[in-house]
Amino acid sequence: MSEPILEIEGLQIGGPEKESLAVDGLSLSIHAGETHALVGESGCGKTMTALAILGLLPRGFRTRGGSIKLLGEEITALPPARLRALRGSVMSMIFQEPMTALNPVLTVGRQISEVIVAKKILPPKEARERAVELMGQVGLPRPATLYRAYPHEFSGGMRQRVALCVALAASPRLIVADEPTTALDATVQAQILELLREIQTRTGAAILLITHNLLAAGFLADSLSVLYVGSLLERGPAAQVLAEPLHPYTQGLLASQPLLEIGAGALLKAPARLQAIAGQVPRYQDKPPGCLFYDRCGVSRAQCARERPPLAPFGASRYAACPYASPTLWRQTHA
Repeated sequence: MSEPILEIEGLQIGGPEKESLAVDGLSLSIHAGETHALVGESGCGKTMTALAILGLLPRGFRTRGGSIKLLGEEITALPPARLRALRGSVMSMIFQEPMTALNPVLTVGRQISEVIVAKKILPPKEARERAVELMGQVGLPRPATLYRAYPHEFSGGMRQRVALCVALAASPRLIVADEPTTALDATVQAQILELLREIQTRTGAAILLITHNLLAAGFLADSLSVLYVGSLLERGPAAQVLAEPLHPYTQGLLASQPLLEIGAGALLKAPARLQAIAGQVPRYQDKPPGCLFYDRCGVSRAQCARERPPLAPFGASRYAACPYASPTLWRQTHA
């Protein structure tokens, strides 16, 4: 198999408190043309992982251990100039809220074309033509006219399409999509996800999808990792994880979803009565000593409060961090 576009091994991200890790031991890899979904509730470390990849961690946070390789190049300790050269051209990010990601005082066309010019791909005139072409490719009507419009003149879905154009302007090999469907209605969400899939088919880019939306993960992802308080609780092929989840946390996430689409149109229905996961995600500074999910889990034992289980293999391609991980209960209640 060819070299992964993105390979993360044992990633640790620390915050201002020296003894606390916002992300602890995350590993994953993505090849060209593949999508890997990183899922979990808010506060689980998903966006922090994305920012670490781009070299954009907030003040006070830094990579404390592990490896992030982009096309085989270790990027965790690269100088700022080298990271700036990689951002946009080799890797790009679609941010969660396009209204704040886009500059309100620049036309959308200029924001797309300036990426092309800055990366020395085309001179200004040809960059403008390329920007108009990209706007048409993502389904924006009358792109030559909208090129001169400002972000506030666009709907949420149209702004997200512009953000896609900015991310695609320099033909990156890796696209990090951070909650790309947040705050959009269901129809527009489906359009954006379908657009991402079309873009991937056309360009062969690898996509890291950051989401709490399991419907989005089931629709787009080939593989999936479940993150909780910065640690990996389950990993495997997306269709298998969503059809027969092993970890109680993954089962809880699925039980709170009214409907899931897995792969090419296959639907999974959750129980008639949705079930919320009790409690809240703890802060990474307040991790319990044993299993991170212990106090919210319905199958925990006394030893779970004392011992943190490692991520262990279940079959050829599945992993879960729970000694009681099993799809049996899920099968019984979701047959």
